[in-house]
Amino acid sequence: MAFQVFPQEFHVLADRYVIRTRVPVADLTDEMLLLRVRNANLAAGDCVTVQCMSHEYDQLLHEAEYRVVSRKDALRVQQVSDHETRQINDVSFLICRKGAWWASPLVKDEQQAPASDAAAPIIKWNAGKQAHEVIGPDGTVLRAFKKDDGGKAAAEAFLASTGSATPKAA
Repeated sequence: MAFQVFPQEFHVLADRYVIRTRVPVADLTDEMLLLRVRNANLAAGDCVTVQCMSHEYDQLLHEAEYRVVSRKDALRVQQVSDHETRQINDVSFLICRKGAWWASPLVKDEQQAPASDAAAPIIKWNAGKQAHEVIGPDGTVLRAFKKDDGGKAAAEAFLASTGSATPKAA
């Protein structure tokens, strides 16, 4: 899945710059942030706080602070035709993260989930096959139940009859 930091996620506050994005911290790259820094035309030494939010922007999951380390301007002259030239101002930026990513207690609680929960089978809706599939801990499809046959209820009954752990909803 291709993630990106949208322009509307860049906020200018009274004393700092903030990027509030829904991109997960594992998928966030410096190139994504560099694009927003370039669009805002920040100066060397400016700090940008990057916050990874939940999908609804109502929970802060991760936060880090970046600093613009270098901003270089170069004037380039481009020959358009025999009688016309065009000047282009090339600006390059270098940003660095000041410290490690801070994780909120919400993320820490999710990471400390019980180990028995990880081994539970998952009941997942497969739109292509129009069926509920029971997926085992190793990723294999144990059994599929069509929507017409009671679907999810039949999948839960199948798990109960096999004595499996409580299923997780996908």
